[in-house]
Amino acid sequence: MREKSAYIHEDLGEDAYKHARKYYHVLQKVPHFGNLNDKIFKFSTSFSTDHVSELLRNLKKSIGSFVTPVSSGHGDIDLMIPGLHKSKRD
Repeated sequence: MREKSAYIHEDLGEDAYKHARKYYHVLQKVPHFGNLNDKIFKFSTSFSTDHVSELLRNLKKSIGSFVTPVSSGHGDIDLMIPGLHKSKRD
């Protein structure tokens, strides 16, 4: 989720960009995420679907007090601000 745009690192390949464009119609390639003039609501990650359940459990255990890891399907795991969901933004 984003306020102005979604972002993807410019070093990722074209396949990753095309995959992200399915979900984020406003998507910008950036060299780094440190100086974005935007509010970031979540980070999305993609993994092999074979490993998502185990990764999700491990993420909840290791970083669940800081962000809320949730499966968004098709091998994707979103790291969201606690209490935030797709239909709610502050």
